[in-house]
Amino acid sequence: MTVTHPPRPHVTVAAPVPDPAPPELASWRDALVELLVLAEHGDLAAARSLQGWLSVDPSAASACSTIRRAVAAVRGR
Repeated sequence: MTVTHPPRPHVTVAAPVPDPAPPELASWRDALVELLVLAEHGDLAAARSLQGWLSVDPSAASACSTIRRAVAAVRGR
């Protein structure tokens, strides 16, 4: 090991990459995440839009709960 020849990193095996979501799923999921981020950062219009969407769409409400749990886990809450 020298400055010009650093040690090789340990090789780890990554989990397989999941299949990408179909475009129609990805687009509403992206919109949901965007509204969540905007609402969390104080955008009142985004928060109202998000609440309106979640109140009429159980799939979006479920996805939102899953996303919020994942974010809380990453933040260590």
